[in-house]
Amino acid sequence: MSERAKRRKVYGFKAERQAFFSKNVRQTFLEEGRKKKDEERARMEAYRKLCKEEGIVSKRLEDYDRTREAAKENLSSTLEQIDYDQSLTNNEKKKRKYNLKRKFAATTVNDLIDKRQKHYSAVSGMEEVQRRHQQEREEKQKTRQEREREKQSRVQARKSRNALFAKRTKKGQPVMSSRMESLLQKISRQ
Repeated sequence: MSERAKRRKVYGFKAERQAFFSKNVRQTFLEEGRKKKDEERARMEAYRKLCKEEGIVSKRLEDYDRTREAAKENLSSTLEQIDYDQSLTNNEKKKRKYNLKRKFAATTVNDLIDKRQKHYSAVSGMEEVQRRHQQEREEKQKTRQEREREKQSRVQARKSRNALFAKRTKKGQPVMSSRMESLLQKISRQ
């Protein structure tokens, strides 16, 4: 009887073999994930105890707790969304909820933290290049606007000076006061 219980069931059909294989794979994934999660939890609790004894406030622990709480809230909100989704049948709802809970049970908090952090990739490199190009464009535009303002002020000063030079008396002679004023302005600018 014991030999019979130990022996693995032989599946005759291909579909049965595939179903058994995928079920087995999912089960081992879940068990290994739970094991990793338990080990991580024990490690973090030991670290928390050590920090408490030493009187250290750890950013790593705060980040760990924050991520764990966020994952719990995310799971509960997703489960609620599945509950209220009218397009799903009850069987689909059950399957989705079951799979989400299994995935949550098998995912460690450090894995979540790693996923959340942005690792360097070609995309992040391109984003950096685009940001640098954008800054260069803005600087060029600022310098161009500054040059335009200076040019406008020089043109305005030239026009006003020429207007002063153009002032003449009734007999056509230049007005000395305006000439003196323009010369004084010129001296004060230099």
